[in-house]
Amino acid sequence: MAIRLVTFDALHTIVTPRLPIYVQYSQTFEPNLGVLHPDALKQAFKTALKQVQQEQPAYRGGAEEWWGDVIRRTAIGAGADAQAVDRSLGEIVPRLLKRFSSREGYKLFDDTLPTLRRLKELNVRIGVISNTDARMRAVIEDLGIMSYVDAVLLSEEEGVEKPSCEIFQRTCERLGVRPQETVHVGDELEYDYQGAMACGLQALLVRRPGPEGDEERKEPGERLDGVQVVPAVISGDSLLLRGSPGPQGQVPKERVLHLADIQAPRMGTSTREDEDWAFESREFLRALAVGKPITFTSTHSLPPSDDVPRDIGTAEVNGVDLASELLKNGWAKLKDLKRDPTDEDLRKKDLEAEARSAGKGVWNPHGPKAHATHYLMPTDSQGFITEWKTQQIDGLVEQVKDGSTLRIRLFMPDGDHQFVNIALAGVRCSRVASKAGETTETWGEEAKFFTESRLLQRHVRVQLLSLPNASATPFQAGANATAPPPASIFIGTVLHPAGNVAEHLVANGLARVVDWHAGMLASSGGMERLRAAEKTAKEKRACLYANAPAPSAKSNGTALNGNARQFDATVVRVWSADQISVIDRESGKERRLQLSSTRGPRLSDPKQAYYAQEAREFLRKRLIGKHVKVHVDFVRPREGEYEERECATIRYGGQNSNIAEQLIEKGLASAVRHKRDDEDRSPDYDKLMAAEQVAATETRGIHSGKEQPAPKAPLNLSESAHRATTFVNGFKRAGRIPAVVDYVAAGSRFKIFLPKDNQVLTLVLSGVRAPRTARNPSETSEPYGPEASEFASRRYMQRDVEIEIHDADKSGGFIGALYLNKTENTAITLVKEGLATADAKKAQRNIWKDYDEDAEQAVEVPTEDTTAALKTEYLDVIISDVRTKPSFAFSVQVLNTEGIASLEKLMRDFSLHHKTVAVPAGFTPRGGDLVSAKFSDGQWYRAKVRRASPIKKEAEVTFIDYGNQDTVTFADIRPLDPKFRSLQGQAHEARLSFVKLVGSESEYHDEAVDRFRALCEGRKLIANIDQKEGPLHHLRLFDPSDSAAAGSDPYASINADLVREGFATVDKKGCRYLSSYPGMVKKLQESIAIAKRDRAGMFEFGDVEEDD
Repeated sequence: MAIRLVTFDALHTIVTPRLPIYVQYSQTFEPNLGVLHPDALKQAFKTALKQVQQEQPAYRGGAEEWWGDVIRRTAIGAGADAQAVDRSLGEIVPRLLKRFSSREGYKLFDDTLPTLRRLKELNVRIGVISNTDARMRAVIEDLGIMSYVDAVLLSEEEGVEKPSCEIFQRTCERLGVRPQETVHVGDELEYDYQGAMACGLQALLVRRPGPEGDEERKEPGERLDGVQVVPAVISGDSLLLRGSPGPQGQVPKERVLHLADIQAPRMGTSTREDEDWAFESREFLRALAVGKPITFTSTHSLPPSDDVPRDIGTAEVNGVDLASELLKNGWAKLKDLKRDPTDEDLRKKDLEAEARSAGKGVWNPHGPKAHATHYLMPTDSQGFITEWKTQQIDGLVEQVKDGSTLRIRLFMPDGDHQFVNIALAGVRCSRVASKAGETTETWGEEAKFFTESRLLQRHVRVQLLSLPNASATPFQAGANATAPPPASIFIGTVLHPAGNVAEHLVANGLARVVDWHAGMLASSGGMERLRAAEKTAKEKRACLYANAPAPSAKSNGTALNGNARQFDATVVRVWSADQISVIDRESGKERRLQLSSTRGPRLSDPKQAYYAQEAREFLRKRLIGKHVKVHVDFVRPREGEYEERECATIRYGGQNSNIAEQLIEKGLASAVRHKRDDEDRSPDYDKLMAAEQVAATETRGIHSGKEQPAPKAPLNLSESAHRATTFVNGFKRAGRIPAVVDYVAAGSRFKIFLPKDNQVLTLVLSGVRAPRTARNPSETSEPYGPEASEFASRRYMQRDVEIEIHDADKSGGFIGALYLNKTENTAITLVKEGLATADAKKAQRNIWKDYDEDAEQAVEVPTEDTTAALKTEYLDVIISDVRTKPSFAFSVQVLNTEGIASLEKLMRDFSLHHKTVAVPAGFTPRGGDLVSAKFSDGQWYRAKVRRASPIKKEAEVTFIDYGNQDTVTFADIRPLDPKFRSLQGQAHEARLSFVKLVGSESEYHDEAVDRFRALCEGRKLIANIDQKEGPLHHLRLFDPSDSAAAGSDPYASINADLVREGFATVDKKGCRYLSSYPGMVKKLQESIAIAKRDRAGMFEFGDVEEDD
């Protein structure tokens, strides 16, 4: 940096007494006090000056009174009579003050005027800062140099004196120059050198030969004790020295000191190898000096290098002479001296001779241990990272380029040294100019000093994490991409025994967090610690965060657009890889949401289309129709053609999983790269980045580098009536066909996607008609048309369904049925909801031929109450089947009835019948048929076909007398003879009253099912029917051998036992009759409390119940 101002101390720097002070005092005292002894006068002046300076700093009370006190004490101290002194002071003081106000008392040094002239020629401003009274201004004028001086600041006039920063800062402010552009020159170590350095100025300490006996001078041989610290050792004979920081934390100045009269082996560079023993020699001096205060004496000055002063001299650490220690241990050699040797030179020669004879250091006859030092980065960057990524490597910090960029010597296991450039993972500091023309960013120097003072030439542990690939566009990398050139830097963590410097940089406001490094730091929890440090820095408004906006207190109540910020919802549509629509379960309002901080592949881009469809399907499979918890993180305002969009975090399932995190981890989306100060982001942003890192590491999805062909457009089977007709018969034979509702055109009209064959068709529900919905503004909807369409959309859009095709219409639409969850017939549901009418009823066909709507309206039809308690009805039952697919369920047989006795007789006849009967030719079972089917035990039983596949020639059946289910080949199925049809099926579908077993997503599900089997399967139990839901019985089960049940406790049931053991929970949604059984509710609450207390089952690790 250019120097714009040089300030000088006055006395003993640019001016000096013409005669020693005590001589001029003696000449002035003699007429009044006689001759005083010179030695006594010299000592008396020194003592008096020191006393008054301490008692009255900065000439308090005025210069005349101040100097009068010094003069009086000097005369009396030299032996003069006190009364005579007091009588003479009125004459002596004015004479001395006048003498030292002009050239009579002072003169210039020989180099003063040439120096001032040269500075003026260079357009450098000049100031004088002196701890003297106002007379010094007169001295400067009388000596003829005032014309060169731009400002004079004297302690008496300023009311403050050196080494206070205030007097230095005033000078800079008056001349409009920054402290770092200023050099102060003086002869006082504390007042001039240390004072200026502490205030952010550069400083030079001068040693002037004063008049013999000058008592205002410091003692000769004064040294710069304790003013420098050694941050680094350059080689075995050179050190880098650093002063103290300025008062506002300004970065201290540095200088290089070469130890006089010795030389050590030279360190290598990228173009030159180390000399033998160079590293070992430097290591010896590094261990001896780095981080410690040093006392040094400069004997010669050298031209600066890169604006860093250089000196030759001697140095001591803790009283130990460094050159002597190096010679003594054989790590340096004496240079050839071109002078007569002194006693010190001879002593050092003896030390060198002793080391040589002992074979120490460089004198070791066996030579250094062989190792290679690689100053350049590894050529195979990715290979190097892959090999060492999971390991911590010992290293030595050789250079700090800026606060977060280090050059480190790695000590590899094979003994070689590998230099690497490391960017600290998770943070970035302001840059520091490394060459002319570059600009240092704000707080760059401070961050560099922070890291240097803690890590430079310290041993650390390094963990390499990644190459600097911050790409947010994974589709740019193809399978045929060329190998990248060697990296110039690696990303990694650098650990010192005192901690991770990255966290301290952020906490002190000297670094910002780098979001995209989150994935690298996820496993160690490093990102969480950096975020905590960032929060601390923002709260303190430290350095880089001084102007940061106040943290926004994001409410959990209302979003910026007035909608609820947190709510429960049901997903009704997946628009794309990162957008869905939900229904707010409280308000019933539909809201379209963008996944926060998530960017999915775009279907419009051919390179992304395949993954866009995969991502959309991933969301559909996991979310459609599911209950989710929504937290709106921020609202993206309307911009151009883009509408306002709520951006939210969507969680689902028992584990409260973040769907965006799962999507990114599968490689089906990427995390948005937010701007540095963009606070509108997901609260789980670091987790999203970590998920992307996992996907990229394992080359999943969009990170695979593979170009997947764009998906083919599905074949539209409803394009024409002719095409539809050709497919009808095949669909009829297939029975129920798995499908997905792609779009709802109207209440009873759907666009269906067949994923297996990549086909689409239009399905019109048979047997019903829903009101029409307007297709454009010129049309008018029929009454309840929009309601029917909205109901169908919310219930069936994008759901997995089954369809049955019956026929095709004239426009290419297929007429048939649509089933949700295998059992719900969409047509029936629409009719029940009053959103469709039955065609047969309207045409009065078959059973509706005598239908009279008016007469029916006159009759009140009672409805079944599914919330009231039923009359107690105990039955003897046996659990005949327990199953877990698609969900937990069981079947029972009611004992001690005519049906069971009839079943036993029927089965005997049934067995005999099937020994002779054969399968009729051409028999193909269909869904809903009653048949005879062979079970896995080789016996024949009555069964009902749930679905049949003519292609696979197999059918899924339910054995109606026992409840178990199986898949049976057509060869093992026969029509059920009419004589075996009269007896109703003896198995009743059942579920547990009041409670439900833990879900299949829980790790305790299998254990819960096993416990139920142990308690119930194949055993005779007592059951009470608490509610009936169509054919489904809600049962309370009792073990006859249980003493509580035997004691007629109506609540001591197996249901409550399962809750108490932590294998079941109260089913508040599926059992709406709970409130009608207050005694049972109380029993279940007690059971839950016991399970939690005992940490039973699913409560092993605490309370896991969902909030209602």
